[in-house]
Amino acid sequence: MSRVRRRAAAAPEPGKPRLRVPGDPTSPTVQSRQRGALQLGLGVFFAIRNPSAHEAGEWTEQEDRQHDRDRG
Repeated sequence: MSRVRRRAAAAPEPGKPRLRVPGDPTSPTVQSRQRGALQLGLGVFFAIRNPSAHEAGEWTEQEDRQHDRDRG
């Protein structure tokens, strides 16, 4: 079992909220929807996060304009 699946299957802990889809967790449909929600969350984390907070160095004026254009 992968580390992500082990964490998802573990019992909830105080102060560590998790996203759960409604329904019977033993249902194949609910399990599929839960995996989809996990993948969506991972995609958002990796694709939409603020790149300026994770890149080293200064941007050129051109790069700054491109990032502004991409956000708006």
